[in-house]
Amino acid sequence: MSISRFLKRICISIAPVLLQKLRFVRRTGYWPSLDQARTINEIIFSLKINSSESDGVYVDKLLVQSHIKNLIELHGLTLLKLPVILFEKSEIESFLENLPQTTCFLKANHGSGMCVYYDPLKGLDVNDNNFISSWLKMDYGLFSGEKCYSKIDRKLFAEQPILCADGTLPDDIKVHCYYGKPAVIQVLRRSAGKLERETFDEHWESRNWFENEVLKTDLATVPKQEVLEYASIFARPFKYVRVDFYLVDGLLYFSELTLYPASGNLPLVSKEVDSYLGEKFKIFCDV
Repeated sequence: MSISRFLKRICISIAPVLLQKLRFVRRTGYWPSLDQARTINEIIFSLKINSSESDGVYVDKLLVQSHIKNLIELHGLTLLKLPVILFEKSEIESFLENLPQTTCFLKANHGSGMCVYYDPLKGLDVNDNNFISSWLKMDYGLFSGEKCYSKIDRKLFAEQPILCADGTLPDDIKVHCYYGKPAVIQVLRRSAGKLERETFDEHWESRNWFENEVLKTDLATVPKQEVLEYASIFARPFKYVRVDFYLVDGLLYFSELTLYPASGNLPLVSKEVDSYLGEKFKIFCDV
């Protein structure tokens, strides 16, 4: 084990908050204040540090499906669908032995970035196998400082791909909600390994707030009213949450609830935008 990895493990075990603060500084360029959080990144970071294990039901990628299904039925959300879960397992051996004979995404329910595309004609290579095997061993809550992940019953699952009618990947719609109200909306597209995005305010006015704002969205293809309505319903229990959807031929598919986007390191274009969105968060608190 390298010295840097050894020191990181020591920090995680005895000074986890200090480690998270050092990561914050490295990514944002300033030291975070927990007592007087002013920027939006500081606010997210403060919420993360004070997070609760009881919120696991909202970030568990399997359990949250039942929560959203109940809200869909309760509120009659007719333009919203859920992804299809093909199967789930708690053990790596059983999971790999029962992979479906169809293309799918292989995922874990207890963290971020745990996703592999699976094609049965190609199978899994050694790197994919090792990557998947590492998921169940990882305490993502300890790694990220997000306590909501720590007590999740870790599972692996296969999810049916969500594609548009022309076979392309759908756009992501990510709605940052402050105190249950949509405040920042992002449309993201991944094509040819490149991420493009466009950001809007709650009135669907385009804003140059995030890095890589090069996408030009045809808003006529977006069910704008439903995006705001559905996000508001799902965001009610939270001071801050990002509600994520897929846009598929005019329909919305639920993706996930993200309580601490980018772990409090949003890729904003400037410190001024960081401060502006922090002030906006406080205004929404008082509305």
